[in-house]
Amino acid sequence: MLSAKAAMNQAVVYFKVNALSELAIRLNFSIEEYAGSRGSLPPKSRTKNCIYIATIEKASGLINSLLDCGRLGSVGLCVVDEVR
Repeated sequence: MLSAKAAMNQAVVYFKVNALSELAIRLNFSIEEYAGSRGSLPPKSRTKNCIYIATIEKASGLINSLLDCGRLGSVGLCVVDEVR
């Protein structure tokens, strides 16, 4: 069973993915969700730009997997929201 905090974090990720989906279509970029059981590590290589929206736990795994496979240089920007 998820804790209330984990459930809230997953809900925030889901909300942000949905909020950016139309913009992604218009500007021709991909969005991948990394929350709960969603998202593959390391992420698949994409031909177009991609935004990864993740919980803090999944973001850590995402960055570590990119480091491990030598693809950290493919990250252009990392935004951390609501750090406490």
